Amino acid sequence: MQCNSLQFNSTFSKFHNRLPSFSAIMMPVLVLFTTQVQLIAADPPPKQHEFEYALNEAGAIVARQSIPSHLVKAVIEAEEKIINSTDKFDHGALVFTVLSADGKMLHADAEIHHVGNSGGGFMPHRVIEDDPVIQVLRHGSPIELRVVAPGYRTFTRKTMIRRDQITVWDDIVLDPIPPGEGATIKGRVVLESGTSANDLPIRVDGTEVTTADADGRFQISDSRAGKVRVNTFKRGYCPIYTEVDVKDKGVATCELKGFRVRTAKFRWAYQPDGSRNFASGILGGEENLEAETTHRLRFGDGLKEVDKESDFMIYQKEDKLRIHNFDVRGPDGPGIIELKSSSLDSVKEAPSLGYKANDFLFQPGRVYLIRCYDGAHYAKIEVLSTDLAPLEDE
Repeated sequence: MQCNSLQFNSTFSKFHNRLPSFSAIMMPVLVLFTTQVQLIAADPPPKQHEFEYALNEAGAIVARQSIPSHLVKAVIEAEEKIINSTDKFDHGALVFTVLSADGKMLHADAEIHHVGNSGGGFMPHRVIEDDPVIQVLRHGSPIELRVVAPGYRTFTRKTMIRRDQITVWDDIVLDPIPPGEGATIKGRVVLESGTSANDLPIRVDGTEVTTADADGRFQISDSRAGKVRVNTFKRGYCPIYTEVDVKDKGVATCELKGFRVRTAKFRWAYQPDGSRNFASGILGGEENLEAETTHRLRFGDGLKEVDKESDFMIYQKEDKLRIHNFDVRGPDGPGIIELKSSSLDSVKEAPSLGYKANDFLFQPGRVYLIRCYDGAHYAKIEVLSTDLAPLEDE
């Protein structure tokens, strides 16, 4: 299949924010935006185009050129997201649509994997056929897009995200797997504490395909090849999943291990004046983590959960809680020092050096010194206890 994709390099971002808002325009006018477009195709060689669109006072598109009309709004929205990004990084964007060759796909899951030196997890998106997906990503991020759907072969493609560039792919088509030509996955669910896994739903790529038997065993037929995500769910347990490398028409095995959610109780103290002094002028308190699996936390007037620029994160890996710097921003940013034989009250001053963006076990009897996300404030934590979260039937 011929590969058709587009790349847009912004030329109006620099003056866009100086334009009057549409609500302030009192007479019918058109505001014309122009973006350079590179069409990347197997044949003919890449060509330069101009993509033009105009907006009237209500923000409606009245002119378009060079790309399918159903993608124009998505490109405009992607550029707006890049312009209005509030963090400290430069960004680009990926816009894509997904079709199925037989037109019978109900939905697919698109996974954006970071494949650079640091690797990383993926950002999943539920995709409806031919419905544009917009993802704004940091400049310089090498990524791999994987699109998966039960009963269809996997689509993968790699690209590099560039500053102020919008990459558009409208050529992604999933091919159905003919009956009897798929792979087989055999597996078992094993729950901590010996809890029965009978009748737990088994999902492949987000779609339930079978259930576990009384011994926790299951079998999946006619699976696609490639990296297949298999998961199940039980209340009171951490997410139960694994990724299986499945060969075309082969047989793969897997084990889904389920661990009970843990809770933790800890004391904390924070110095709001920016000094390293813990002897006076500190804020403090005691926290009980609720029965969840990930907590991104920030100090301030108190300790609160946030979705970005966190000072530290507490999460569960298998049967252990861990403390980690998730939002790292350089050598002078957030960091942690672990003290194995101290108490909270015995630490009178935060060290100036020695903070590392490492991952530590979060366990009773340990003290953790925190350099906050801004690099200018300090805090300390003492773990009092960790325990199993209660189940609903306990």
